Amino acid sequence: MQSAEVPTSRDFRTAFCERFQCPPAEFEKRAFWRCLYPHATVAARLIQLVNPDYFEPDLRTLRHIGNASTVTHLLAEVNSFRADYRMRSRFLYDVLRLRISGKRVLRLASEVMR
Repeated sequence: MQSAEVPTSRDFRTAFCERFQCPPAEFEKRAFWRCLYPHATVAARLIQLVNPDYFEPDLRTLRHIGNASTVTHLLAEVNSFRADYRMRSRFLYDVLRLRISGKRVLRLASEVMR
């Protein structure tokens, strides 16, 4: 595996889109569904019907994470996301965990950026 400080030849978004055969414009949406906690899938679809902007913080995080080409950069973005959602303190985020999972993001990035 490459050093955490040495950039790879591609960023997370590029690696994801190559792996899952999707255009870069669909990265955030597709990565969102892969990184969402599994129990949250049905509820997330319902929430999007009522409040389409509810998951904007998650999508914004994926947008930033998509640019990461080193493990250090990726970890920094995930940690920033974790701090951000803790500050929001919303019931659906905190208790029901209707959001993306930092661990799932890291696992997915590890899988596609090898």
